[in-house]
This record gives sequence, structure tokens and C-alpha cells, in this order.
Amino acid sequence: MHFAGMTLTLDADARSEIQKDVDALTLSPKYFNIKVERAKTYFPIIEKIFSEEQVPDELKYLVIQESALISNAVSTSNAVGYWQFKAETAKEMGLKINNRVDERMNIVASSKGAAKYFKQSNNYFNNWLYVVQSYQMGIGGTMRAVGEDHLGSRHMDVTSDTYWYVKKFLAHKVAFEHALGGGKGQVIVTPVLASGVSLDEISQKSGVDVEKLKDYNKWIINGAVPDDKEYTVVIPKGDINEFNTLWLSSGKKTNTATANPGTFKEIEVNGLRAVVAQPGETITSIAKRSNTDLSDFIRWNDVSVDWPVSAGQVYYLQRKIKSSNQSTYTSKAGEDLWAISQAQGVRLKTLKRLNGNLPDQLRPGTVVYLTEQPGKVNLESEQMIELDYSSPFEWGISGKSEQEYAIKETETISVKETNEKSSPVEVKQIDSANEHVVIQGETLYAIANMYGLKVAELQRLNNFTNDTQLKPGMVLKLKESEVSTEKKLFHEVKPTDTLYSIARQYGLSVKELMELNNKKDFDLKPGQKLIVQ
Repeated sequence: MHFAGMTLTLDADARSEIQKDVDALTLSPKYFNIKVERAKTYFPIIEKIFSEEQVPDELKYLVIQESALISNAVSTSNAVGYWQFKAETAKEMGLKINNRVDERMNIVASSKGAAKYFKQSNNYFNNWLYVVQSYQMGIGGTMRAVGEDHLGSRHMDVTSDTYWYVKKFLAHKVAFEHALGGGKGQVIVTPVLASGVSLDEISQKSGVDVEKLKDYNKWIINGAVPDDKEYTVVIPKGDINEFNTLWLSSGKKTNTATANPGTFKEIEVNGLRAVVAQPGETITSIAKRSNTDLSDFIRWNDVSVDWPVSAGQVYYLQRKIKSSNQSTYTSKAGEDLWAISQAQGVRLKTLKRLNGNLPDQLRPGTVVYLTEQPGKVNLESEQMIELDYSSPFEWGISGKSEQEYAIKETETISVKETNEKSSPVEVKQIDSANEHVVIQGETLYAIANMYGLKVAELQRLNNFTNDTQLKPGMVLKLKESEVSTEKKLFHEVKPTDTLYSIARQYGLSVKELMELNNKKDFDLKPGQKLIVQ
């Protein structure tokens, strides 16, 4: 592997460990793609800064590892922001933190601070891999750990003994570099210089809603940019022509060719509102031309913001249907499931569910089910966790944690029919004095503050690791239980068992079974005991 002008040789153990991390990062396509979209939003800014500071471009993947590009992310050790700086280190790197601003949550200021740290570290090591390690261990700790044998090295062996944080970074590099095609991002936010101005004034000048400005600029604590220096404010989309000074330009030309807005004509396809793509259009320009929210347009058409658009393709201006009046469709040469989804107006995730393990690219003559077939049992794939795509992706990166996009929990817990008799699932009553029910958008940090707890204490009470994600409806303990009367039901795994068969037996989904047992993969061993209630 090549990294920052170095050649890294990975042995079998290291390759296996890195691959497991890559698999974990990409296990949920929805969460992974959310991070990809954030990277496309903010990487152009980071790339520009790193280029000016002469820092290797590939170090940008560390920001995803540190914070998932959530501006107000807070760790258990009180590290804050995109690059997870503690207050003392942030101030050493030139970031301002007071009762008016916290530049750790400013993408420009914090990325400059990260670049400064990287350069200081490399002054000691002259080895960018050790610079990565020092970002977690500190420069002194890394010097004690690695010695002087490989200072200045341009070739490094990566083995099972290599520091875990470095291998995790390489996994992030592999996963996101591949998803981004190894190329650059695209500018959909613009940094501008401002001083002594309120967000309300910036909103009036830019035409961007003030609430959206607040989402992108959580580093501003009291709604106004101080006048003690020039600060960089991020403007999401909007018209910024009234600003005299742009802090940076992307330096790249993007395809912004659009059809004349006067030629827009809405049509009806499969009973749904739709529009036909014109030559030279992009996903963004079609959404703008049809006066449709971009996040809605992307979701309704099962595409990404950089999706390659073909002239003449139909795109929908409302959500596609769950089931067609037509029972089946026979594929033609060159068609894939997405093309059939667009042609028939049926949601892509429905087609994937109805057609089991069909590949996206189909052979001509393949029969594709468009609706439930009489007498046909629709089995969940045991390699698939079903996610809810109905919540729109917020282009304003709100700093809310990943659980905002998690599966929606229903108030009524239903039990799937099985061939075996199973007991009904009971809904447990919540002890409001000692327990907290997670609602959408909450973080561990916010919940801990609400009850006067430390994040680490809340994690310990609930047996959470740093990787545990909150989900709406989850019940958190706030105090030690005096006497536990709750009995858990276990299932002993048989050689023929699968996660799906066990889940069916006890009226659970595969996802629920995995969460009960904190499983990250689908491996089972005979004799293993799984919690099923």
C-alpha cells in the first residue's frame, strides 16, 4: 500500500485485521454513505488547507476516524469537534475557545490546527505513519513506543504488532478512498471571511436560512461572529455573490450545465410525478430545475449526489411505490435493478427484498418480481439488516450523531409468524427515575449532562463500548440496579442453526438478535449461547 510517499508492506495478519475494519465500516450501506456524503462536502476544504500547509492529502481520512465529520462530536475524554482536540492542545494549535466561539467545531480553523499538529509531529519522526500514531498517543508516547530505528523511513512493514490506531486509519483510507473513487470531493459549502456580524445578517446577505447556518457553524456559541479577528463562516449552498472576499475557491470546474429553466416540463410516469433528464444535467441541476429539495430527490430516486446522469432518463419528483400492479418484469440487455426500479416506479429496496440474491447487473431474460408472489415466502437475507430509508439526509450537517439515521422503532412490537410456537413479547415498563428512553437525535454526552453523569459512567452502567451507537427507543440505565429480577432466555446454537432461523424461532428480526448479543458479524459456533429474550 502507498501512503504519503511511503510504501507499506502488510503481512497476512495485518491484512486480515484491516479487512475486518473495512467490512465493519461498510456493513451498513446507509451509515457508510452518510459519511461519504459528508466527506464529499468537507474534503475540498481540508484538501485545500493541507495543500497550502504541505501536509499529505491522505491524512484527511483521519477526520472520519476521529469524528465521522460531526462538528460537535464529544469524546469520553472531552475531545471536541471535527479533529477531536482537547482544549489545551487546541489552544496550542492556535484555535480560539471561549464563551463566544469554539473553533474546534469550525472545519477551517480545526483543519488548520490539525495540519499544524501533523507538521510538528513530523519534525520529530520524518515518518507520516508515526505521525498518525502520535495523533492518538501523543508525540512523547509515540517516541517511547517506536524508538529511533524507522525515523525517516520510506518503507514500513505493517504487522499484527503495529499500533491498532494506525491499522484502523489504514482501514478508513481503504474504505473511503475506494468509495470516493480515489478522487477529490465537490464543493457544496463555501467558506467566507466574516467579523463582527450576526448569523441573522449573514442569512439576509446569503439567502440561506439562519437555522441552516447555525447547523453548519456550531462553533458560534451566541449567534454572532466576534469582531476580534476574521473568522471563517461556512455557507451551505445559497447565493454568496454579495460577499466581497471568498476565503478559498475550489480550483475545479464542475459540470453545472443545465437545461433552460423555461423548458422544464413535469410529466407523469406510473402514476407518479416525474421529469426527464436533459443533456449535460447533473442530479443537483435536475433537483434545482424541478424546484425539489436535493436530499428528497436523491432519496426518491435511489441515487447519490454524483450519480452519472444520462439524457432521457426518468427521475421521480415523489417517492416511488412499494408494489406494482404488474407481477413480474423480464430484464433486457444492459438493465440493472436500478434501471428497472426507475422504469417501473417501484422502490429499489423493494425489488431487492422481493428478489433475494439477484445481482444488481442482470442477464437478459431474468425474471424480476415487482410485487409479492402468492404462496411465496419472503425470507430475510441473513446477511442483510433492513434499514429505514424514509428519513431524509440532512445536507446541513447538524452534528447529530449516527443514531439520527437509525431504524425507526414502532410503539407496538409485533411477532412474525413462525412454524414453531413462540411466546408473545412483552413491553417492559420504564422506571423513569432510574432509566432513560433514547429519543431520535440524542447523544450519550447530552443524556449524561441531563442527569449529571459522566459519559464514562453512563457507558459503564450500560456495558457500552466507544463504538456502541444509540438507537431511538433504547432504554439506558441511570443507576446501578439494586436487585435484578429480570431473567434472560438463551438459545444454544446447533450445527444447522443460522441467525435467521434462530430469529424466526423466537419472533425476532436478525437485527434485534444481533443487538441483543452485541454481534458485529454473522458467524455462529455450535454450543454458543445467544440471548433471545
